[in-house]
Amino acid sequence: MAQSLPPHSFTRAQMSIGISISKLTYGAEGYLLLTPVINSLVDNGFNGKQDLYAGQINRAIEAARSLRLDDGPVVAERDWGDDKGYSDFTTLAFRIFGFQIEALFSMYFAMLGAAFVFFTIRFYEDCVALFFLVAFFAAHLLVVQILPNSGVTSVVHDSRFLPTISCVSMFHWLLAIVRKNHRPRVEVPLLIAQAAVIVFVLNGRSSSIWQVWAIGFFLACAALWAYLRDETAISTGKHRCLGYW
Repeated sequence: MAQSLPPHSFTRAQMSIGISISKLTYGAEGYLLLTPVINSLVDNGFNGKQDLYAGQINRAIEAARSLRLDDGPVVAERDWGDDKGYSDFTTLAFRIFGFQIEALFSMYFAMLGAAFVFFTIRFYEDCVALFFLVAFFAAHLLVVQILPNSGVTSVVHDSRFLPTISCVSMFHWLLAIVRKNHRPRVEVPLLIAQAAVIVFVLNGRSSSIWQVWAIGFFLACAALWAYLRDETAISTGKHRCLGYW
């Protein structure tokens, strides 16, 4: 899996890698995909028309990074599909782990591990929350093992599977909303960090917006509950400050 690409969304992975090379090697801005770069990847066997292996993919990546683009005007592709933010994932992976296909696999678990660490720091004394985290990772392993060739889990770093990373971040937010917090100086930075993970994943896979909706729904319910509790306290002469933590 570390040396493979998703067969069901191969084109997105191919073009995202191309845009990362265009940006990091040739200084392209935004989400520009340079035509010579994508042509080089295809010409060197990175085309999805045959079974790819790590050495072949990495040689195609290296060839695309060795082009001479100073011989004439450089042309960029006009449009290359949806969820262009997935190229930010591949770009960050290449920045951290180098220009190789294995970097995508490493990046997935680096982000998932970061979300796990943030969660554990906040809930290390909460057995229920920790059990919930263990159950999530058990389910993650089970899904990857029993559905290795589906349209989503052929590889964990497929853009369709990215929302799994931010599930831990979402659960952190949901539990923080319903749990009392006695360490606000620790809680707030951790929530900001988890929000950054959610935003990064949402940028790469727009369908993960449901996680933002879930957090918003819990916040709205918690605020309504706090308001009703405050109104009840006023009517009984026991006023409390409005708040959901």
